[in-house]
Amino acid sequence: FPTLGAVDVNALTPRAVREWHSALVLSGVVSANTAAKCYRVLRTILGPAVHDELIIANPCKLPGAGVELVTERPAPPVPQVVTALGLHGCLTSPDELSMSQIPEVVSMGIPSVKFFLTYGQEGWAISDSQLLNAMRLLAESGGTACIHAENDQLVQAGVQDRIDAGDVGPGGHARSRPPLLEAEAIQRSILYARETNCRLFIVHVSSTAGAQVIEAARATQSSVFAETCPHSLAFDDSILDEPNGHRYVMSPPLRARGNPEALWRALSNGVLQSVGSDDAAYYEEFKTRGSSDFRLIAN
Repeated sequence: FPTLGAVDVNALTPRAVREWHSALVLSGVVSANTAAKCYRVLRTILGPAVHDELIIANPCKLPGAGVELVTERPAPPVPQVVTALGLHGCLTSPDELSMSQIPEVVSMGIPSVKFFLTYGQEGWAISDSQLLNAMRLLAESGGTACIHAENDQLVQAGVQDRIDAGDVGPGGHARSRPPLLEAEAIQRSILYARETNCRLFIVHVSSTAGAQVIEAARATQSSVFAETCPHSLAFDDSILDEPNGHRYVMSPPLRARGNPEALWRALSNGVLQSVGSDDAAYYEEFKTRGSSDFRLIAN
């Protein structure tokens, strides 16, 4: 397996990572896709190192280095599939190469692609112009756009507001991203989908405000669909103020009392069509480390 060897984490500069990745690609020992996977693993591992202040910034900054070539990993023939399943893509590097591969991904039997309107600091957020382009490609290919809907600029402003107010406990995370941020991002996605004739699926709808936007759109726009999650149906934000509140920090966050009941009604009325887990498993330590500062909580 490819390794970095005995390298101190502080020595992992962007230049060191670039040289390691180049040597890996040029060695011929591993395929380009394996090199891309190794790069993504390294980038993921170094994320917590930034949060733990072991390094100032993640040195993995090579555009497209974690992108695999679709032609190197063809879809398995149908007879090999023994369980009913569905696959969808997830675009975390909205670069030109990844965007251009959307039609080919759909043609391989992966008909939906998830986009993030937030997580800008992680490099995942897709811009408005990129989203419009991606939706056009999906519409032409018969695909569906899945959207994590939160306004990234307002999220970052909300986080800074909570920092300035000294409100960085688990509850501060929810207050940094109120329902307006979700509702606005959902509305924007709906308008873009209407403009491009792209099918739209809003993932993990967490707020009454978001559901209301979807309900209004579905009255005239039949190709808009959405889900919510078990945690949004079962809990409200009061649990964030309990001793283990850090365990319930997620994005989008739990909402105010009465919100779960409203989401249940949206499900029963057909405004929301499904329930998805949106599971992201973390070790306890990745949650506990942020018990007094939500910025350190993996979610």
